[in-house]
Amino acid sequence: MAVCQAQAPKTRLVMIADRESDVFELLAKAHGETAQLLIRAQQSRTLLDEEQHLWPFMQAQAVGGEIEVQVGRREDAPARIARVEVRHAQLTLEAPKTRKHLDAVTVWAREIGAPAGVEPLDWMLLTTVPTDIFHEACERLTWYAKRWGIEIYHRILKSGCKIEERQLTGADRLEACLAIDPVVAWRAHGVRQYRLASARRAAHAG
Repeated sequence: MAVCQAQAPKTRLVMIADRESDVFELLAKAHGETAQLLIRAQQSRTLLDEEQHLWPFMQAQAVGGEIEVQVGRREDAPARIARVEVRHAQLTLEAPKTRKHLDAVTVWAREIGAPAGVEPLDWMLLTTVPTDIFHEACERLTWYAKRWGIEIYHRILKSGCKIEERQLTGADRLEACLAIDPVVAWRAHGVRQYRLASARRAAHAG
């Protein structure tokens, strides 16, 4: 990421990751790089100044406003629009021994009025991207919501292009595979998005 950011200094690169990336060392490394990080928190980390933990601290923050976010389809639930209340705050994460404490921003989105039988959306996000106002917090949520599209793209690579089943023996064949399959998967993903958007427009028109 840092190398890519150096090659594109006028473009802001942000790595977006799920809860498996809630690792203090990764957050610390992002502070030392020019590229930025946006991850979903997995653990209620200890805060330095407030002498409490992440979830209770954010619960005490005032709601900044409400927005709607697109939630991707899951195996047990269709894609939908979720209305969430948003809180955001600057904080300092207490570091393990031998590490420096880290400044970060937390954006917390909790769904209001989730459909019956559906687990309400609940995203606690940590980011190194400066976030001072409600509009910026909403933008971080919009970025994270796009992670669903990335997951679908990789699913197409695995299931559609069968990229994991390739038994390539030479670098030239590997290069050819990497030149073709990602493009095919991206085009297939684009067609899928177009069909979904067309279906939504038709539903609204009807």
